[in-house]
Amino acid sequence: MTRSTYTCFYTNKPFWAIERPDLDAPEFSSEFTKKMSEIVFARDIEGISLRIARDGLIELRDQCLEERAQSRNKKFQELAQMWSEYLQLANSVFLMLDMAAVAAQNFALFDFQEVTRKDAFRMSYENGKFSSSGVSIESVSGSYQMGRFLSNYQPGLPLSHDPRISFRQVVREKTLSLLSEYISQSLKVHGLLEKLYSLAKSLSEYKVGNYKVCIVLCWFVIEEILNEKYKDFLKNKNCQVGKKKRINSKRKSLLTSRDFTASVVSNILELSDVISLAQFNSVDKIRRMRNDIAHGINKMQISGDDSAEALAFTAEFLLEGVISSPKLNLSLSSQGL
Repeated sequence: MTRSTYTCFYTNKPFWAIERPDLDAPEFSSEFTKKMSEIVFARDIEGISLRIARDGLIELRDQCLEERAQSRNKKFQELAQMWSEYLQLANSVFLMLDMAAVAAQNFALFDFQEVTRKDAFRMSYENGKFSSSGVSIESVSGSYQMGRFLSNYQPGLPLSHDPRISFRQVVREKTLSLLSEYISQSLKVHGLLEKLYSLAKSLSEYKVGNYKVCIVLCWFVIEEILNEKYKDFLKNKNCQVGKKKRINSKRKSLLTSRDFTASVVSNILELSDVISLAQFNSVDKIRRMRNDIAHGINKMQISGDDSAEALAFTAEFLLEGVISSPKLNLSLSSQGL
């Protein structure tokens, strides 16, 4: 017997994968649950299995994580760490799906919100057939899960009028194919998913108007990128001069000391043509905003436009050479007060 387990989540907003079904057709109603949960898109990418159901449920399986999950005598901290890594993957995939929809369909389909432990759940299959599933009772995802069963709809009301159904848009196959390309390219870069997760959290804060938190999270990503670029810069400069290396341990210690702040490092990288002047100016602006926030100076008024600009730059800076011209969905929506 072959058992496969996936970590699953619904996006905000949920969607129809590839095409919108005719929910009110008698033939659909007769096999409602089967039709709603049908896997219509599947890819195996660098050890990650991606499956997307008709009703927009995204199923993810990380082979390495699942092997770790099968080991015996796991401590609570190990289980928490595995969940953290799955949420990192889930949020990165959701963010890339959001970007793919903008790129392929030129439409802001989602209102991005971070996928949390309350939203994600585990689902198991035996010999390819559904076996069991958790239920996200503390999240709206639970309502979408129950939406797979005809008995959970109001009798006498057309299914197309139910709010879980009426607002769904279609994510086309070309968008899902682009998503799989994005995932493939991202997995080839060590540590990229972790930074994408931070970017996703930043975007989630922007969507609810927490602009200061958005800026701080953007800076975390940017500073990591700067440090990596500076490390590579020093490595490339450390050539052999006679019988000695150009940068010995003492000199390296000096060049990576506290005196070499993010401001100094970014200046060095720009003057050495590692980053462009335009990139330097954006980095410097976001750094100054972050410092104003972190130190409670409050001289700078952080606006939604500042945050949107920081997010757009951070995505481009992070995904340079990985995803061509990444476009974040920076649309905002709010309920009436």
